[in-house]
This record gives sequence, structure tokens and C-alpha cells, in this order.
Amino acid sequence: MMAQILEYDYLMGGSPSERIRTYDDGEAMNQRILEWLDTPEGTVADMPDWGSPLLRFKHEPDSPSIQVMAEMLIFRRLSEDVKGIDIRAVSVQFPEIDLMQISIVHGTGFLERQVAR
Repeated sequence: MMAQILEYDYLMGGSPSERIRTYDDGEAMNQRILEWLDTPEGTVADMPDWGSPLLRFKHEPDSPSIQVMAEMLIFRRLSEDVKGIDIRAVSVQFPEIDLMQISIVHGTGFLERQVAR
């Protein structure tokens, strides 16, 4: 069976003797999400609206309302920015004052990532 989604490692790490890693299906979508999370909104020259808007929560105190706002923003913006994503659930927790624990369930898998804030 052919993969539905094929994606290169978004960091394109490696050396001249190594091939660039490729991913398919769930892991391919995770690469797209990781790139989005690691790219702050406004930092892509030709697409200033593309990228994670989570920096706006950098100085916000932890609270249930901030958590819900972050979840809703991720859900809406990730759906707009990442082609082909089918988001099923988003969860944001604050394990430390300067850290967000983000969990995303999508149609082809699951991603959990800690993001500095």
C-alpha cells in the first residue's frame, strides 16, 4: 500500500553521506506540525500569517482560560496553515512557568511536544 502523505524531515538534517530522512502518513503529518510549532508567526517572508502564534502567551499567567485560548488558537491556525491536516483534539498543559505541553490528535496519528513560552 502506498503512503497517503510523504514528507521530508523539515530540518533536513544529515551529512553529505546520508540521505535526507523521509516520513509517511502519521509521521509525515507530525513533521508538518513540528515545522509549524517551531516557526513563529511572522517569520516566513512570503507568508507572514503562517506559523505558530503561541508567542502571544509568553507573558501570560497560567490559568484555565489561557489554556483554552491556546488550544482554540492552535486548532484554528494549524487547520488553516497545514495542508491536509484533520485535527481531532488539542490539549495544552503548563508543566512549568515557561513551558507548554502540547498534544495534538490528528487523522493519521498523535503528536506530543513541549514548547518554550
